[in-house]
Amino acid sequence: SLDLTSYSSTVEEELSQLEKQCIEAYRNKTTEIASLCSELEHADGILLGLQELLLGFQADLGGLSGDIRQLQETSKRLGLQLHNRKSAAMGL
Repeated sequence: SLDLTSYSSTVEEELSQLEKQCIEAYRNKTTEIASLCSELEHADGILLGLQELLLGFQADLGGLSGDIRQLQETSKRLGLQLHNRKSAAMGL
């Protein structure tokens, strides 16, 4: 027959030992954990700066796209004017 009181006591002792081991392992790693947190914060800062840079670049590209469209329209208009002048000159 199983003695539940003895079994319960054994389980509690094992849990207590495991808890102490976990706490000790955590304490042994606190420096590493703090270092990793610091590195993550630094990386987040770098990524935020990169994101801002890319958003600015994207806005610049959007402006350039509008400028290119305007230049294309001007080029077409000037080309048409040149064609019309050449046609008019040939007619004289």
